Amino acid sequence: IGNIIIVRIPESLLSKKKIIGETLLNQVKIVKSVFYQSSAVEGDFRTRNLEILAGEDNTETEYKEFNCKFIVDVENAFFSPRLSTERERIAKLTQDGEVMVNMFAGVGMFSIMAAKKKKCTVYSLDLNPTASKLCERNILSNKILGNVKKDGFSIIPIQMYFNDSGLVKLNIGLGKGKKKFDKRESQKLKDWNKNKQRLLKNN
Repeated sequence: IGNIIIVRIPESLLSKKKIIGETLLNQVKIVKSVFYQSSAVEGDFRTRNLEILAGEDNTETEYKEFNCKFIVDVENAFFSPRLSTERERIAKLTQDGEVMVNMFAGVGMFSIMAAKKKKCTVYSLDLNPTASKLCERNILSNKILGNVKKDGFSIIPIQMYFNDSGLVKLNIGLGKGKKKFDKRESQKLKDWNKNKQRLLKNN
């Protein structure tokens, strides 16, 4: 991935993991870091634990895919190069004027590839703050025709349908929270309405 190699090592070879790391670093010229993946991808943020075996202890790298470039953090934000063909497939299906919601956006790869050549709007959402910040950087570093929006939106389930096969279809809406200024104004209005009702009742 970029200039990083991530390896999974069977338990029988764990005692030689440093030798494996140094060998890979010396043999693959573009590589700057070799990591051992010590846990599965897990948790709400979809992250994994990595152990440095050789080279620089830096989990950020630049990754290029289908004329797009992305800064990824292979430990602290979800990323999988194995999804490259699926990302290309979705991007080709996207049409001008469409609105899409990427509910588990990670660093924004699906979103940016879809908006790269089509004048679409993509709402790019992720719980992981590291992934969200990388998505911002990746939006700026790629020239996109469409529009990728990522801040302040929440998914709201509206209707749910089940079929005989056990599959679920969910209609969703996008909600945007109020800004602090709007919240203050709403609170003032609410307080005034309470006071007004109290005054009218006393009179």
